[in-house]
Amino acid sequence: MPQRFPLTLTRNTMPAAIIPFEAFAVFWIVYIVLGFPLAFGRNLALKRRFARPYIIGSGIVFIAGMALTGLPLFLVAIATPLVGLITWLNLRQFRYCSACGATAFYFPFARPRFCARCGADLRSDSASPAA
Repeated sequence: MPQRFPLTLTRNTMPAAIIPFEAFAVFWIVYIVLGFPLAFGRNLALKRRFARPYIIGSGIVFIAGMALTGLPLFLVAIATPLVGLITWLNLRQFRYCSACGATAFYFPFARPRFCARCGADLRSDSASPAA
């Protein structure tokens, strides 16, 4: 009987993984936990210094993890521009309040204008973007 779905991926046709998925999952969880001070802390100097590299790094780690765990390269190639778009949106969206150090990240496609915690204007020169 002929095979009905010749493009279906099974365990035998998947490329060999360079690292096991479990190791990547543990690394990803540790990476997320290390990012909690950037999202929920009030240390503005820490956020200004490490937020942008952390956001860009998360996209790179995600794409690298997809490639290293044995996902077919055509799926990695499809996912790369999508992850790049999400990374750009995250960089554009995050603002930090200079008054209280809170992270304002609650609008899907618009930059936050006011701090949800203290009400300070995030559009002024005193507000800092995720940089």
